[in-house]
Amino acid sequence: MATLYCLPSDILTYAAAWSRVSGANVVAAFPFANQNDVRIDLVTKFDGTAVKVRGTIASTAIQAAAIFNSNGRGLNIAVTNNNSMASQNLPISTTFPAGSPGIHGWKDLRTVTTAATQWDFDFPTHQTNVTFGKIYLIGTLRTMPLRWSVRMREIRKTRVQRTGAGVPLGGKKHVRWRELTAKLSRESARGDYTTLRRASAGPLEPFFFVLEEGVNDPMPVWFPQEDWTHNRETPLRTEWTDLLEELSSGNPLS
Repeated sequence: MATLYCLPSDILTYAAAWSRVSGANVVAAFPFANQNDVRIDLVTKFDGTAVKVRGTIASTAIQAAAIFNSNGRGLNIAVTNNNSMASQNLPISTTFPAGSPGIHGWKDLRTVTTAATQWDFDFPTHQTNVTFGKIYLIGTLRTMPLRWSVRMREIRKTRVQRTGAGVPLGGKKHVRWRELTAKLSRESARGDYTTLRRASAGPLEPFFFVLEEGVNDPMPVWFPQEDWTHNRETPLRTEWTDLLEELSSGNPLS
């Protein structure tokens, strides 16, 4: 299956105006303004178990939507707009998928999208008060025309102290994230990859990434290495490797 991504500039979330349509009120300490920050550990939280929220943008037919760091595991979030797009279910994962640090979900809207200025997300009744880290409004969903191999690494932080006799004590910090080491080999894809590499400068410019199109495991990722090198083997073959790091969701939500 295809690997999907977007450029940082394709994410329309940060410039959107966010508001409550109905349901629970936003908690002042966890405001809508957190949606305008790239960090997915800065959550928006509500004082009730169900809410409908709205992102207002310039008229755009967004091609995908994603929700990161949600506490609505196993629920479907209804996505609608103000220009007659049929309601779409955005599923939140039931469990941590493939080692993910948070509960995420996404929906491909390319076949149903219409240009609109208001994009509504209806969160049904949760077991606890609704909380989520980020809603991504993705203007352009792109396909990576790449042949590659990927090595996945999961990092789980621990807190360790040793006694005077060297006995290790401590435990988990309950935070984790993933790294992807990718090996790529197509000269025809290098131009698109170079555009992406130049567009994303560290954790302040993350981008949307789905390793396998049909899997509900989206990741907000960034390039932790400041440089990358490619090696032109033949006119059709260029080899390079790179590292992608998933943004940490911080401490898990209840």
